[in-house]
Amino acid sequence: MPWLETVTMQRMQFVMACLVDGLSVSDACRRFNISRKTGYKWLARFSGEDVNSLADRSRARHHQNTIPESMVQLLLKTKKQYMLWGPEKIRQYLLNLDTPGVPAASTVGQIFKSHGLVKARPPARFKPTQPHVL
Repeated sequence: MPWLETVTMQRMQFVMACLVDGLSVSDACRRFNISRKTGYKWLARFSGEDVNSLADRSRARHHQNTIPESMVQLLLKTKKQYMLWGPEKIRQYLLNLDTPGVPAASTVGQIFKSHGLVKARPPARFKPTQPHVL
């Protein structure tokens, strides 16, 4: 039988068929037309206490290494106070003040670049490798 709109209820029926009815996982998977890998996944995910344990989970990307907004504001404030300092010097300055959670210098530089606080360097001028001989 194919999966319909009530996916969570069908998953619950699958789990109940395995746990309560004593149906083997292979037989239950054939009956519900799912792979054994999916069947074992639903059995492992099932929790009697949590009603939503079999519901779809979010596939949104999670940004675990996001810099806190308070740190970004501190970096921007320090950069505006010391405009001639680069990311490495500002990072070291904050580390010397025992500021917790200071990101790497490359991250500090990316924050400054995204806020428009960094000027692009002029391109290097061409220098011939050999002197011009007449």
